[in-house]
Amino acid sequence: MASLNLESLPVELVEEIVAWLEFHDHCALRLTGRSVSVKSSNAAFRKYFLSKKLEIAEAPLEQFVSVTQPGRFGLWVQDLTLFASIALHAEVPPASPKVFELLAQAFQNIRNDSPHNEPLSITLKVFGNGYLKAAADTVFQVTMSALRRSGLPIRAFNAFAEGYSHTYGGRCSFPFSEIPDALFGGSTADLTRLATVFQPCRKIGLSLAHYIHNLDYIRPRESPLRPDNLFELPPSYEEARENTRSLPHLLNLCPTLEELHLVWEYDDFEETAGVREELYFFERVVASCQFQGLKKCTLSDIRMSEATLMTFFRQLTRLVHLDLTFIYLDGNFDGLFRLLSTAMPELNYLHLRSLYSSSGTVRFLHEPRNNIVRSPSCRPSRSQILIRRGADARRPVITRTRSDQEQFWNDIQTTQNKLKIAQPMPTARSTIHVEWEGLLPGKKRLAVYRFGQNKRRENTETISLAHQLVPFWPQRYFVIHRSTSPHTRRNINKESLQRRYSS
Repeated sequence: MASLNLESLPVELVEEIVAWLEFHDHCALRLTGRSVSVKSSNAAFRKYFLSKKLEIAEAPLEQFVSVTQPGRFGLWVQDLTLFASIALHAEVPPASPKVFELLAQAFQNIRNDSPHNEPLSITLKVFGNGYLKAAADTVFQVTMSALRRSGLPIRAFNAFAEGYSHTYGGRCSFPFSEIPDALFGGSTADLTRLATVFQPCRKIGLSLAHYIHNLDYIRPRESPLRPDNLFELPPSYEEARENTRSLPHLLNLCPTLEELHLVWEYDDFEETAGVREELYFFERVVASCQFQGLKKCTLSDIRMSEATLMTFFRQLTRLVHLDLTFIYLDGNFDGLFRLLSTAMPELNYLHLRSLYSSSGTVRFLHEPRNNIVRSPSCRPSRSQILIRRGADARRPVITRTRSDQEQFWNDIQTTQNKLKIAQPMPTARSTIHVEWEGLLPGKKRLAVYRFGQNKRRENTETISLAHQLVPFWPQRYFVIHRSTSPHTRRNINKESLQRRYSS
């Protein structure tokens, strides 16, 4: 029988041997011969290329095109993160035509010569200390153009939905108008290839925001995290309607969708017809899409009607994972809570946070301590989060709806108690006033307190308290007067409040 040596062994067997070796032993093995070195290195390099981050810039893309040539390890990529970086106070230039061409060429190489023939997973990100949304639309444009031109199949597509704190005013999202441009900006052949791209897609995540008209250039020095929007206008109704029509078209390109993650990032605009059309985009999605195969659903900062909510969740009989945060509902959640316990037999994870109905804020009652999570920076009554796992997720949800007025006066009393503990009691002739009380939908609540003047000295101090998210805007400003006499409350309208503190 002929003797065996490492050079005569098949590549698959050499790779299995290498997997059991320590790093220094692997290095020593590669020194035994050229053939052994090649065979023992293939698996390690392939593993390195399975998951890669790629910057949307000419130099990195040129290198990526070179490593996706036939026989190169770049063809093994399975999870690709495409990103852009933005520095503090930096402006974002538009992507050059060469950037579009390079990424499309790399995708074409992977589609034609990939050795594993598995659909790609694509994640879009923006990094840096600047205004992230300024670069998000460029990343989305370049990626969708490359997919449309190459026809590269994907199994997952995440556009800024995961890995960000989607706070009020926006953190990282792309404008709604990019979707119709991506779908219908090319030829009929491009749209056909795009259908091929998303046909095997099982997971999609989108972080969306308003389409905004910029009437002037953005001056980043004014605010690195949120540029001045004095020269920005929201979309018209016709533009918004075109945008909301395009999203269902994109989702319908994914017939085998199993995971849906939708996030909305609010901008502080007056609620015109166009703004409202985009705010309630989920109504259009539910009316035009079917999601019978959906197993995991995450919705954040979304507005909808009760009818839309029930229509959507009645079809999700195979749902396993549900995450709802900051949902603003025109109606009540009672019907949904009944569905969770009666019509979703496979549900094993439930996360509910900050649900707001027409009747007020939803609070969860009779929950075990482990199921209620409270943020340390917020008061418990405002930050209740319900988390259930396993069979417990299908147990009936018992809630109470606290009205806005009841919640407001409860906040006032709680703040008074905090103030009495945190600050020394003023003298008999001193007073304490709420100088300003501001409450905005989805924004933090700010209460500024002021120690008034007494006869002996001026003692003025401001205190910021209560970082709470609230779903309403009170029509009146509330001022509390406190002295050594019993506490009394007085309602003072905005004009009276301004006159009181302008003197």
